Amino acid sequence: MQLEKLYWRDVKAEIYKLNQEFANIIDKLGPPDDCFFYKAVYPYGDLILNRGEFLLPISNTKKHSLSDPEVPEEIRREISYNPGTYPTLMVLEHPIEQFININGVSVPYSLIFEGEILGLSFIMRRPPTDNIILSNQGKSVWSMSAGARSTFLLPKICDAIGHKRLEKKLNIIVKKPIEIFDHWEVFKAISAKSDLNWNSTVLFFSKNWFKYAHTPEWLPFKHYLYQTYVHRIKNYWNNLMNINMGLTEIHFRENLKPTIRVIDILRNIFAVAAGDNLGFQPVIDDNALPASAIQDAYINLYKLKDYYPTIMQPAYYGRLNKNPVYTSINMMSIDNLYDVLKAHSDAQLIEEVRYNFVKYAEVLKFDKINIDVDALYLTEVAKNRNIEFFHYLRHKDTDLIDAKEIAHLDKNFITNKYPNNQELAHAGTFIKACIKISPK
Repeated sequence: MQLEKLYWRDVKAEIYKLNQEFANIIDKLGPPDDCFFYKAVYPYGDLILNRGEFLLPISNTKKHSLSDPEVPEEIRREISYNPGTYPTLMVLEHPIEQFININGVSVPYSLIFEGEILGLSFIMRRPPTDNIILSNQGKSVWSMSAGARSTFLLPKICDAIGHKRLEKKLNIIVKKPIEIFDHWEVFKAISAKSDLNWNSTVLFFSKNWFKYAHTPEWLPFKHYLYQTYVHRIKNYWNNLMNINMGLTEIHFRENLKPTIRVIDILRNIFAVAAGDNLGFQPVIDDNALPASAIQDAYINLYKLKDYYPTIMQPAYYGRLNKNPVYTSINMMSIDNLYDVLKAHSDAQLIEEVRYNFVKYAEVLKFDKINIDVDALYLTEVAKNRNIEFFHYLRHKDTDLIDAKEIAHLDKNFITNKYPNNQELAHAGTFIKACIKISPK
């Protein structure tokens, strides 16, 4: 069984290491034993939420929804207080990803790291009750996975012979990936056969935590949760409004005429550069996914030749490390679904994006925006980020950078781990028309 009931005394030391502020608050409250947790373990790629349906690892072979009669009544009673979604949780080990799936395309929304709390939007409004309607489950576009879901190799991995060899050596059956959005299914199958024992571990809060949260004595606990919720949700949407209004004023004042598609890409660049939207980074460790096992499988079993097995994972700018973050006109975030579903590699398009970004940045650096919103969000990006634009078919009469240069500018794309595969897959879907965001 991958679900364990624990009390504050059992997890206090671990939570202190991950989130000292939260642990201090709970320690001072001294929660009674009717406030407890369920620790759940999910192997890499397992779904915690599948299109709104919350799934529990009651057994080692199957995930169960709360409406499943095999779920013990106590567990159902204690963590079904968020109808239509998942109970409040804290990540203990390895990140989890929230995403939506549109027409077979995974669109990343957020990556939640160790020590962070999620699942507060419903429970912060009122105390939990015992009259929960579980039939609301499964009516949403939202999903959540153990580890990074929106991850992919830069080189193509659609060779039929290589894929069959991989399947045979690992004794797996998995659909050959065609697009980069398909890579995760194979990554998940490889992880299940590896020796890494890669799992995401989360704590689910029982309902009494939130009954107490609505009492005066527990105000510090409620205040912390509210601040967490506001920071995660409301700040993002407020900043998005600032982006839209600021860019709109510059658009009209400078008589710029970008297409709607270019405006969408520009919005995403600003949001990624500000650390709100997810961009992507080349993988440098196994924290967000079992990358080393996946790379080894593609070099030694699939027999990937010519290109280095660079894996990209979702990442926030300025979070956890100071490495550059990338976005691509071929893979936008949740606010740009059209761009995800209608991929292009047009050099003219990315040149138009570059031209308009430079114009916007010049105004933000040297002038003021006369609108009744906080323009600092935009000027911070314009003044303190270095934004570079790459294309794999760079023309000499443009200011784009040849995509081949990325491997020289950022050493994380190629290391000395696989010395016989030293070329970057610069013509891959993501890299061939991408934008690099780094500190100045």
